[in-house]
Amino acid sequence: MLCKVIFKKSSAYFHTCFSCLKANRGELKFILPPGYIHDHNDKIVFDPNKRIQTAIKFMFSQFKTHTSIRQLLQWYKSENVSFPVRKIGHGNPIVWEIPNYGTFKRILQNPLYAGVYGYGKRKTIHEYKDGALIKKTSNYLPYDQWKVFIKNNHDPYVSWDEFLEIQKKISINKPRWEKDENMGAIREGIALFVGLIRCGHCGNKLYVSYKTKPMSGSYFCRGNNRESGKKCLTFGTVEVDKNFSCELIKALKPFAVQAGIEALDLVESDNTQKIIMAQQEFQNARYQADRAFEQYNLADPKNRLVTSTLEERLNSRLFDLNHAREKLENLNQSIKVFTEDEKEMIFSLSKNFDSVWNHKKS
Repeated sequence: MLCKVIFKKSSAYFHTCFSCLKANRGELKFILPPGYIHDHNDKIVFDPNKRIQTAIKFMFSQFKTHTSIRQLLQWYKSENVSFPVRKIGHGNPIVWEIPNYGTFKRILQNPLYAGVYGYGKRKTIHEYKDGALIKKTSNYLPYDQWKVFIKNNHDPYVSWDEFLEIQKKISINKPRWEKDENMGAIREGIALFVGLIRCGHCGNKLYVSYKTKPMSGSYFCRGNNRESGKKCLTFGTVEVDKNFSCELIKALKPFAVQAGIEALDLVESDNTQKIIMAQQEFQNARYQADRAFEQYNLADPKNRLVTSTLEERLNSRLFDLNHAREKLENLNQSIKVFTEDEKEMIFSLSKNFDSVWNHKKS
């Protein structure tokens, strides 16, 4: 019995050492997320599928224009945009589906997309109890505590600096109760300073309460003793927000026209990317349908056990093809192309930024 325990312990030790040696060279293989594959030399490279590459790059660019992962997810759902997801098991295939929160969170927080090869991301403890090996792992460690951290190991989708900005943005949006500098995600309501200002007495974040009267609310501090129900301070939102708006308009007005130009460019760029992704989806669906037809056409018609399965697969691929075609056609019809008059109107609104800001529908 003792020999078995020693053998198991030695095997685990040598396996760990061997894995560390390979990881130190960036050669230890693991299942890669969407957008990457291992080439014939076991190096991490971009997935050659251009549709997958486009989808990953577009997701990162979209996150720059959204304030949180949930807002990004809401955009994908409202636009009915599919995203590549790697399913574990049976060859770990890539499937296209409407993403969920975890899909984006795992990608946005994975330094692999910034060209980093990592190993030993968690602290692992091996223990033996009643002759059995028990493996315990902790939460993810900071980057500087990883066993292996290799920058520029492979081609990135975002730079390391961009990746750190993404982590900062995600961290800021986390709701926390302790005294920190996080403002939290932007939420509904007319108040301008939600999550931005603190109490001058105790340093806690100020909250907002809205009254039944339209366009009216109050900032208040709950204080350190929240159970008492006493508020540290309270003041109305109207005058504070009004004075701040005046100063903000003065500061932003010189840049309003340029912001209008960039907004138009952003809309046109997003529309172009959506068209490209829809075209790639249609091309892939057509390829899958052609391939299914070839397989069906080569089968022996007398072998119904085979042809019935191939026929079902062909019908499924044809359904996907029609769906992709309709999606592309609808997108081409719904895409907004700004006329010169509309562009001039947007530039005019940019010049009158104060009127736009103070408009009741803004």
